[in-house]
Parts: sequence; structure tokens; C-alpha cells
Amino acid sequence: MVKEELKYVALLLGIIGALFVLILILPMVTVTTILGVGLVVLILEILPFSYIIYKEHKGEPLVNAIGTVARLTLIAMVAAGALSTTYETTQAYMAANLEMVLPRIMPDAATFTPVGGEEEPVYYEAYDDAGNLVGYVFFVEKQGSQGLILLAGAIDLDYNVLVITVVRHSETAGLGAKIKETAFRDQFLGLSVADLHLSPEGKIDAITGATISSQAVVDAMRTKIGEIQTEVA
Repeated sequence: MVKEELKYVALLLGIIGALFVLILILPMVTVTTILGVGLVVLILEILPFSYIIYKEHKGEPLVNAIGTVARLTLIAMVAAGALSTTYETTQAYMAANLEMVLPRIMPDAATFTPVGGEEEPVYYEAYDDAGNLVGYVFFVEKQGSQGLILLAGAIDLDYNVLVITVVRHSETAGLGAKIKETAFRDQFLGLSVADLHLSPEGKIDAITGATISSQAVVDAMRTKIGEIQTEVA
């Protein structure tokens, strides 16, 4: 019986490991979706295993079978908890190391100086090799359709958009996930705060079938740039 338990424990752990890989390589898959799939998989594994126990242990007290399933369920719950902790730790590490991507956002800048904020900077001043201020770089987070969207952006000294990059998101593949595509992001380049609205009010065309995601990106950029303007003034 021990061998049977180990076999199913290994299977469950393998499934949980696969779900963790999904978190890392498929940002469009939400945590809620992953947990939902994990729960369904767990149920599908427990039901046939309960039948196996019943077939192999006919005549034994039912409590024995229930106890075995309970142990497997507990193991799965512990593993799921470890997965959740690992995910949160990974996210925290990524957040703490956002400054590492600043040169990629504005490669013409030589140094970056954080400005404002108690826990994290409101923005970064970007300086060239001669020490001249050439622009501002920032990170901003906004709730999208499926989860938080983390953006990185850069603006010039007139507050026009130079760069917009989607660092992380959980939007639906084929719809909201298109906020990462060049065709959508290029619409922002060169625009001032006044133009950062969805058309016809502004100059950004929403992604078909993903208005919420599009609106979230536009609102995040407009709000953040306005905040920088206020801070600089």
C-alpha cells in the first residue's frame, strides 16, 4: 500500500510542479485559474484513488480508506501552500529588482536617480554621460481585466512618451495580452498627457475585445505622468 501512496503522491507533486511552471512561463494564466485547475485535478485524482482503495480493501473499515485519502489530500495542500509561498517570494524578488531593468527602458541614459516616495520612488531621473537630465523613467501598476498590470515607461523633459513596456500582466491570451504587442504600444510614442485617452477622445485605439485592458494601460500612463509633472513642479 505504501508503494501505491508514493505513486500518487509523486503524481500530485508533479502536477503541482507543472502548475508552478505555468506561473513562470505563461503570465496570461491567472493565479485564480491555476488554483482552480489544481483543485479540479486534485478531485480527479482522489476519486479514482478512492475506488482503488475500495477494490483492494473490501471488507476493511471505511475509515481506513478515508484516512488514506485524507493523508494524500493533506500532502497536496501542503505542496500547494509551498507553491503559493514560492510564487509570492518570486514576485517580491522581481519587484525588488525592478531597478535592474532601468537601462533597458532608457538605454541612452548613463545613471538613474530615484525621486520621491517613502517605500518606493515615484520616478527616476535619467542622466546622460555628461550629467544632463534627459528624461524620467517610471513603473506603474494598474488593475486590468484579469489582474494587475505592471508597466515601465519613459518620458522626455516635455513629458511626452518615449517608451512603454509591459513588465508583467495576467490578461487573457489573444485578447488583453495584446497590450504587450508593438502595434498597441507604439500608439503611445510621442504623445502628451492630453492625448492619453482611448479614441475618439484621445489617440489610442483600444484592442478589439479588450477594452478594459486597453483602458487600464492608458489610465496608468496618464495618471503616472501627471503625478511626475506634479512632483517635478
